[in-house]
Amino acid sequence: MDAGYPVPDHSDPAGPCSCGSALPRALCCGARLLAGGEGPAVFAETEPTDAAADEWDLAITTVHALAPVLPDVPVPLWRNRTPRALYQAGPEERAAAVGFVQAVARSAEKMGLDLPLDRTLELLASPEAPAYPREDRERITLAGFTLHLLARGVEPAAVLGGQRLFRDLLRTAGPDLDDPLTHAAAVDYAVCWMHFRPEVGDGHPEGQRQIASLYGVEPEAVAEHFAAMKHALKLVWFDPRYAVQDAAWQERLEATARAIAEGREIEETQP
Repeated sequence: MDAGYPVPDHSDPAGPCSCGSALPRALCCGARLLAGGEGPAVFAETEPTDAAADEWDLAITTVHALAPVLPDVPVPLWRNRTPRALYQAGPEERAAAVGFVQAVARSAEKMGLDLPLDRTLELLASPEAPAYPREDRERITLAGFTLHLLARGVEPAAVLGGQRLFRDLLRTAGPDLDDPLTHAAAVDYAVCWMHFRPEVGDGHPEGQRQIASLYGVEPEAVAEHFAAMKHALKLVWFDPRYAVQDAAWQERLEATARAIAEGREIEETQP
């Protein structure tokens, strides 16, 4: 893979895309440009290629999940409103919803994934979401925690670990996913628990309450789903199957966890 990863040089790799869409950069212009679009390359030749590979893999898996269920994925930057709900809220919100769908469609096209843009835009005009089958509830869950983790600046490698964890959970325990957002919050918490150690670990329910509030779900349900997940997969801190193993990343993640727990601003540090 080319070491030059073409993304705007003034924004956080996991933050909102500078084009104005609600998509994180790795899933919007960064992913589209990496696939062959035009734009400046800001990763230096010395930038590890695995960082670019992680963002690319994350874009592929997430846009693939988003594509079939796009109107009804809660977007954290919109306080968990879905594109469908936003479209119904008013002219300005409608423009934001359309822009979001168009950004995903552009990324999907560059990745060779099919997203029927016209049909998706038509679905936004219907105020009622369909009753999704299990496969689509899985997609909503995966897309849900991915967007939330990225919106908070969690590194792509750690988010990919969360996606692997979720897939292993589906294979091992087969949860019913009757409430995709609560299950997404539980995976989000698992990613934090694995990396942040005691700050959001056992005996620290505050971390569960904070994450539940981000998703607008009940903390007791998050705790229940996490406990079942932890038991089914035998999760441990810095689990080698899912957690980032690099010591510098671990130090940064722990500092972020402490800042969140103490209500402080998160400092921008380089690994």
